[in-house]
Amino acid sequence: MQFEKQVQIKEKLSEFIDRNKLVSIFDNVYKTDKFIAGFILNVSDEFVLVAHVDSFGFYDGYLVKQLNKIYNIEFDGKYEKKLLTLYKLQNQSHKKVAIDSSSIIIDLLNHAKNNNLAISAELYNSGTYDVQGLIENLNESTITVKLIDDYGCENGMSMFNINNITSLICDSDIEISLKLLNENMGLKFI
Repeated sequence: MQFEKQVQIKEKLSEFIDRNKLVSIFDNVYKTDKFIAGFILNVSDEFVLVAHVDSFGFYDGYLVKQLNKIYNIEFDGKYEKKLLTLYKLQNQSHKKVAIDSSSIIIDLLNHAKNNNLAISAELYNSGTYDVQGLIENLNESTITVKLIDDYGCENGMSMFNINNITSLICDSDIEISLKLLNENMGLKFI
């Protein structure tokens, strides 16, 4: 039954690829009032790639979520229409993510590296983003990230297997802030 539901959700999400239709995705059964909204860029058997839009209709980067954790999707509702209207009225846009590999995660990592965008990666379904920073090196199996802490300070390096990533965020408000702080460490405003 669960597998059948997952296939149905995958098929429905696939219908929205490049359709300029906003979708709300629920993937946390412990916090059923929390969800993400955005445009579906790609769907695989394991993951969905979303151009994320925040609750005010602004660009909020990109997300990769595990397909098997998605238990509900909503579309064509007042909320989705409101966000799409705000997104358009505020002239928001997302850069196209090149779909060049057989892995949604690698495609988004390549996008981040090629555009010098910060990422946050959850490993092994930990429930938290274990690694945050800028990509230094990337190949088909491993990634090396220059770690950036919550204050924008460099905090060493992390190298790990790409297959261990269970969720990925690129260029959301949090990552933009970390990168901005990191790039401007020498400035004093107080």
